[in-house]
Amino acid sequence: MSTLKADNVQSTSGGAITLTNQAAAKVFSAFDMASSFTLQKSLNVSSLGDNGPGAALINLTNALADTHPSIVSGVGDNSTHNAASDTNEVLSTSQYRHNHFENNGNQDVTDCSNAAFGDLA
Repeated sequence: MSTLKADNVQSTSGGAITLTNQAAAKVFSAFDMASSFTLQKSLNVSSLGDNGPGAALINLTNALADTHPSIVSGVGDNSTHNAASDTNEVLSTSQYRHNHFENNGNQDVTDCSNAAFGDLA
């Protein structure tokens, strides 16, 4: 078996390569909506918006191709979550809302994360 080692891979024209038969997240964000409402890590996220208790607006740097991405989300808070649910609402090709519902209401929590899969515009 051969081993390929490289620091950078480009297409023959010098641009970005095209991955075939693979899908990667086009958006990723990890943030704290409970205390500082700050973005901790991100990919293709320009900013966060506070949309009320338990709701964060994810604003994208580069728009998605359509309003039908697959978005996965969760919360890794250090406390116990009873009957918690995280959902996402796509508002446009450049913005979606992350909602956290717990104990019969929307609630701000720390360590929220989500990733969106789909094509970029």
